[in-house]
Amino acid sequence: METPQPPVFPVISTPQAKMSALAVISLVTGILACCLSFVGGAIPYAITIIGLITGVVAVVLITRSNKRMKGLSIAIAGTSLVALAIIIRILIVLAMLQSEVAKEKASEKTSISNVRSLVLSIAFYWNEHDEMLPPMANIDELHGAMLIYIAADQIWTSPLTGSPYAVNPNLSNKKMSDDFPRATTIAVYEPTSTHGRRVVGFLDGHVLVITDAEWPAVKTASGLP
Repeated sequence: METPQPPVFPVISTPQAKMSALAVISLVTGILACCLSFVGGAIPYAITIIGLITGVVAVVLITRSNKRMKGLSIAIAGTSLVALAIIIRILIVLAMLQSEVAKEKASEKTSISNVRSLVLSIAFYWNEHDEMLPPMANIDELHGAMLIYIAADQIWTSPLTGSPYAVNPNLSNKKMSDDFPRATTIAVYEPTSTHGRRVVGFLDGHVLVITDAEWPAVKTASGLP
């Protein structure tokens, strides 16, 4: 009598999971995006966008593939690197903006100092010339008259605009008097504003930063066009 043989079941081979090409692309672009975070131009931004899109799509496809695709950890790593590159770029932009604001504030302080020096030199002039104001039909004429008082040429140019200051031509060679409205009369000013602000120096020596909204009334009081 033969011994019964155990049943033989067919071996069903499980298909091997394939590596997701999108996951690999996401990882490569994520590495490139981080390396190019400090580089300007359109290419780094394009690489970042490609890495983000491929990474998200790879994660979704691998998750839904029922283990027919692999590389989920690679896709997540690529997406994370892209996110890191985006954060780095945001931090760089914020640092640049903060630096620009600090630079502008420093330039405004320098401009205030320049204008104060100019209006004080005008006061020295009329004090030594029988209360007669210097010739100042324009900034060049005032510059020539103030050579003995101001030697530095950079004082005559606004660091904010890069242009020469303007003067009040109505004061040129004018005789001062005790009732002259020195506190409200503009002597030297920035002809153009920067971000809605300009530095203005008055005949009594004080200097203010005037907004564009305030400027029409201030210049009208001094007879400026």
